[in-house]
Amino acid sequence: MATLKYYGLATPVYSYDGRKKLAKIKLTEDGKLARKKIQSQAHATNQLLIPVEVDTANEGKVTSDQIFQLVDRFKKQNPQYEVGFTFDLKIKN
Repeated sequence: MATLKYYGLATPVYSYDGRKKLAKIKLTEDGKLARKKIQSQAHATNQLLIPVEVDTANEGKVTSDQIFQLVDRFKKQNPQYEVGFTFDLKIKN
């Protein structure tokens, strides 16, 4: 609790019935944002893996067309997920 208070992530809520007692812990806005980040990181580590068939004639490399087909297939098979896909061009110096 002390660490959460120190970083401004939570505040204590006390009740009084003859003496001061800790009733609950309330998350601040920063605490709620931190919680969402932790949940999204935990969700990102639970990624689903899709087996990929690689054409051996292409030296074991996967083409962008194959990737797009896999993403489309995954979207159709799993409508409960919102799928976002991006890739960046790697520039060699």
